[in-house]
Amino acid sequence: MLWWVAALWGLSGAASVESLALYRAIHRVKDFPWRKKGEVAFAAYLASVVIRVVLGGGLAAAFGASAQVAGPLGPLAVGIAAPKIVEQFLRQGLAHQAVEPLPQVAPGATAQMANASAQGGPGAA
Repeated sequence: MLWWVAALWGLSGAASVESLALYRAIHRVKDFPWRKKGEVAFAAYLASVVIRVVLGGGLAAAFGASAQVAGPLGPLAVGIAAPKIVEQFLRQGLAHQAVEPLPQVAPGATAQMANASAQGGPGAA
């Protein structure tokens, strides 16, 4: 799947979640929530929607570009679940994986390991 097609499906998935949230808020307050005192202001609401939709589209594009999804349902689901996916990445430490350096090998040890491998010794494949 092309990355931009996956991005469009991801945008659609994220927008569907935001539409449902707005629908529920309208029914809860019987009007647009930003028109009621004590509710979130329109600018803040709009910013949160834009962030959510861009996150859904971007993550779906990444999944599509890396061939992790096929067909429209995969990127749509990624768009819907984008905040949870990012949350899990952060929780698992995938965003800042620590790379451990390889152990240092003494200069002469490399030749000894090669000889041992050739003779069927330790480390032989």
